[in-house]
Amino acid sequence: MYINYSKNFYKKSQQLTDFLNSNYDGMFYIGHASILVRLNNKKFIFDAIEQTNFYNNSWCFFPSQLMDKRLLDIDGAFVSHIHQDHYDPSFLRKLQKRNIPIYIMDGRKHFKKVLNDEKIKFNLIPYNKKFFINKNTWIYGALHEYNDVDSSMLISNNKFSVYHGNDNFITEKTLNSFKKSVGKVDVGCIPFAFIHYYPYLLDKISKKEIRKEGKRLEDQFMDYGIAQSKLLKPKIVIPFGSNLFHADDANSLMNKAVATPVDFVNYAKKKHDNNLTSYKTMLSGSYCLKNDGKITTYYENVKTKKF
Repeated sequence: MYINYSKNFYKKSQQLTDFLNSNYDGMFYIGHASILVRLNNKKFIFDAIEQTNFYNNSWCFFPSQLMDKRLLDIDGAFVSHIHQDHYDPSFLRKLQKRNIPIYIMDGRKHFKKVLNDEKIKFNLIPYNKKFFINKNTWIYGALHEYNDVDSSMLISNNKFSVYHGNDNFITEKTLNSFKKSVGKVDVGCIPFAFIHYYPYLLDKISKKEIRKEGKRLEDQFMDYGIAQSKLLKPKIVIPFGSNLFHADDANSLMNKAVATPVDFVNYAKKKHDNNLTSYKTMLSGSYCLKNDGKITTYYENVKTKKF
C-alpha cells in the first residue's frame, strides 16, 4: 500500500496551524498518547516524543505522530510514565533549554531516579489531590494501584477539562473516587487496547485458537474502555494509545489483533448504546474547541457537530 507521507504531514501541519490560530480552549491530538491542551491561552503537552522507533527499533507508530517545532512553544509538559512510547528524554531536554517546566506525578521512585540520572529537571504533582500549576489551571492525577509505573491525570481551568488516560488501566474504585474529585469531564482520552505477547508466542496451539484468544483479550480491554467511559462520563470519548505496532511484520497475527480506534468506536456502538454520539475516532491532526459551552470537533479541517 502506497502512502503519501509528505501530503499527510502537510495536512496535519495545516490542522495544527488552524488550532493554534484559534483562541478557544481546546485539545489537539498529536497522535498515539500525545495531546496538546490549550487553557486560557496557555498550552500544555502530554507524552510527546520525537523518536519514531523505540525498544531497539522493534516498535513503531502507525499512523505517525505529528512533530512540529511549534510544539516546543508551550507553557508546560507532562509525562505520564517512563515507557519509551510516552517518555523521550531528548525532547524533554529541548524543553528544558527553553525553561519550560516539566511535570510528573509523584509516587514513582524509579521514574524520579531515571530523570535525575538524565539530568532532566522536573516538578512533582501530588496524586489524589487537586494541584494548581498556575492561578487558573489545575491537575488531578491517579497512580495505578498494582504497579509503580503508570499514572493518568485530568487538566482543567473549570471551563474545559481533558482526561489523559494514556494506558493506565486503573480500577473502578479509583475511577469512582477520581470522578467525584474532578467533576465534569469534557474530553476523555480513554485507553482501550493492550498488546499481549501471549498467546502469539505459543507454538502448541492452532492459528484459529490464537486468533480466538487474541480477540477475547482485546474485547476484554475494549470493555474496560467502555466501563471507564461510563464512569468518567466525558462529552467526547477519544480512543487512545493504539497506534503502536510491532515492526517485524505488519500482517502478523499480533498486529492484526490489536484493535484500532475505528474498531473501538464500532464496538462501543454495540455495548454502550446510551452514549453513542460521544465516541469519536480522532486520529493524529484532529482537534476540538470549546466555545460558549459547546465543543466542536474537527477532522482534516471539516467541522463536525457540537456537543
